[in-house]
Amino acid sequence: MLLRTLSSVLLCVLLTGCETLLLGSTLVGCAARMEPLLLPEHLPDGQVGMPYRQRIEISKASTPVHGFYISDKTPLPAGLRIEHQDREAQALIAGIPSQAGLHQVHMSVGTYGTQCVGLRAERTYHLRIVE
Repeated sequence: MLLRTLSSVLLCVLLTGCETLLLGSTLVGCAARMEPLLLPEHLPDGQVGMPYRQRIEISKASTPVHGFYISDKTPLPAGLRIEHQDREAQALIAGIPSQAGLHQVHMSVGTYGTQCVGLRAERTYHLRIVE
């Protein structure tokens, strides 16, 4: 009976040590991940009434992307939309702009988490739409 109890205690101590080692390894791995980057750095100009297409991508993402998001406070110009398929590292700004001007557009991208929390990349673009 005593041998069984000691064996159980020893096994618990060993397993706890392994869990601690694995947790420490995961934390170090999470901290060492590179921050994702939203590209391109600038958006090309568009023209009212003409089709606009610009690819946006996230680089250095360690996990798949769950979404490309445009802030409600700084939306895309009227007539443009963002198209993205879940888990893809790129999206497309597309449409036919209907309003000229210099538009500030804040975009963010989120990645899924695994053993680590997902990451975000953000960028504010200045998109000029000319007549």
